[in-house]
Amino acid sequence: MLQVTLPNRVNKRMSYVMAALALSLGLVGLCGWIFNSVELRSFLSNGAVMMANSAIMIIIGGTALILLNGGYVKTVRIIAGVIFIFCVLIIAEHLFGIDFKIDNWLFRDIYSNIDQQPGRTSLLTAINLLLISSAVLLVTFDRFDASQLVCAVMFLLVYAALVGHIFGITGLYSSGDYALPFHIALGLLLMIMSLVFYQSDRGWIATYLTYLKGRNIALYLLSYLLCAAPMLVAFYLFVFNRNGFSPASGIIVLIILSAFISLPVAYLTMRRFNRMDSDLETTTERLQMALNAAKLGSYDLNLETGRMACTPQCKANYGLPPDASFNFGDLFNAIVPEHRERVRAEVNTAIDNHADYAAEYQVTWPDESVHWVKAFGKPQYDKDGTAVSIVGVTIDITGQKELEAKKDAFIGMVSHELKTPLTSVKAYLQLATNLAEKSEERTIVDMLTRADVQANKMKNMVQGFLDVTRLENGKLKLDREMFDVKTMLEETIEEVRLQTENNEIELKGCESILVYGDRDKISEVVTNLLTNAIKYSPKESPVVAECKRDGAWWQFSVTDQGVGINPKEQKKLFERFYRVQRPEHRMVSGFGIGLYLCAEIVKLHKGKIGVHSEEGKGSTFYFTIPV
Repeated sequence: MLQVTLPNRVNKRMSYVMAALALSLGLVGLCGWIFNSVELRSFLSNGAVMMANSAIMIIIGGTALILLNGGYVKTVRIIAGVIFIFCVLIIAEHLFGIDFKIDNWLFRDIYSNIDQQPGRTSLLTAINLLLISSAVLLVTFDRFDASQLVCAVMFLLVYAALVGHIFGITGLYSSGDYALPFHIALGLLLMIMSLVFYQSDRGWIATYLTYLKGRNIALYLLSYLLCAAPMLVAFYLFVFNRNGFSPASGIIVLIILSAFISLPVAYLTMRRFNRMDSDLETTTERLQMALNAAKLGSYDLNLETGRMACTPQCKANYGLPPDASFNFGDLFNAIVPEHRERVRAEVNTAIDNHADYAAEYQVTWPDESVHWVKAFGKPQYDKDGTAVSIVGVTIDITGQKELEAKKDAFIGMVSHELKTPLTSVKAYLQLATNLAEKSEERTIVDMLTRADVQANKMKNMVQGFLDVTRLENGKLKLDREMFDVKTMLEETIEEVRLQTENNEIELKGCESILVYGDRDKISEVVTNLLTNAIKYSPKESPVVAECKRDGAWWQFSVTDQGVGINPKEQKKLFERFYRVQRPEHRMVSGFGIGLYLCAEIVKLHKGKIGVHSEEGKGSTFYFTIPV
């Protein structure tokens, strides 16, 4: 079946075109007064003149509709209000015999060579302009149903007036001394159609179009009207004015010829739309199959009302049956209290930054069981830039979280079990090294020193796994104290130098500064950054460490001359278990936890960590912590 509305860009384009055409008609009539041209003042209307102020109001009305499509709602509200007041005054002149001299204020004293004074705007013209300005005002206040009702009444009146002009049925466009000239009626019709296209996806018009489109009636009706309207003008200009057709004969000819043209157009259009609709249904079914297979539930959240349109899978992710009511308030109440403010902050941040939203949080199901949900969303904005909705998907990740917890528990247990024998191994190595040095067995001393270096690497790796486990369980605590960063750096760099033979580490610009933090944890961050720089640098290339104070912050950086990192990978460097995948790095050892642990330790110190890198030009890793 066809979609509920035409694509928004098509609606907008058609609304623009109709408004521009109406504005053009007003300009033609106004030029007739400016250049004293009877032909321009009465074009298409057999001598009936478009009054100067009528032309100005049509120009202003067309401009207002163009601005409305551009999103300048407040400006349009002011313009429509001015036209409304103007029309009320003109109607009062006609009904109560008051002369406000409204119709003569612009031209009477300025253009003395005009052969005809502007005269008074027709009562019917003023009433119709009053109605169209009312319809525009209603749209600016989001009263679409009322606006569309006004447009529907006007459409019938104005279309009847055009038919009356063409077939000489005076009663359709004239009442006593008051008449609605053809060019003004045409301008009004264009403004009505512009306003209808602007709001065709809202109000009862959208509902009615849905009903008609489901039966392909709308295509035939729309095609007929589109063909009949230009034929009205063509017949009026080239047939009825030059031949002796009676009104009845003219109407029959119009119906037959316009149907002869419109019905094939409608049939071909219908086939094209049905083919597009079939393709759309196939794509939608495939998308739904993919969502169901992945157990992804989709939702559409109205930010103004808090109402949510959810798929059954989305509700199932929160433990609800498909027919359950589920709105934003229900979702927020389902989130466990300790996660609510974080989720609210992440939603607001995504809206304020026009960014995608992603969050993981725990929810309590109706049966009191606790589950993990991962939600993604994208805010949608109106023409004023105000967020109106969020559309996205949710997925139950409870199973994934349970596996991660088991994995972390296993890693923690293994790491803990390895720590004790490693400590013993290091003690025996140090004892053996001391004995070998006393016996002056240099070869054995060298071998034992190398073994001790490898034992230190294993110890650091095990300690890293233990820290990650503690971090995930919220048990990684900081032992804060005042310490001298220069002394800490010199000791740490010396330890790293003992573990490398191929790269020189150079320390620049570091002064004695006292910092309040966990000395061992900061030393661990420095060690990780230095060892990473050495791992990924060419042999014999220097690694430069630098530190400085920047106001209330202390900054440390490490620069290498490696292959560099592309921007896409830089965003993932500090994620757990992430490693840059390159052929030249296959022989580099590691599990992807070092930088993750560095980032978390720096965050615990309320600092920042980052990287500056360019492929082929090396990298600079840095972090800052408050002094």
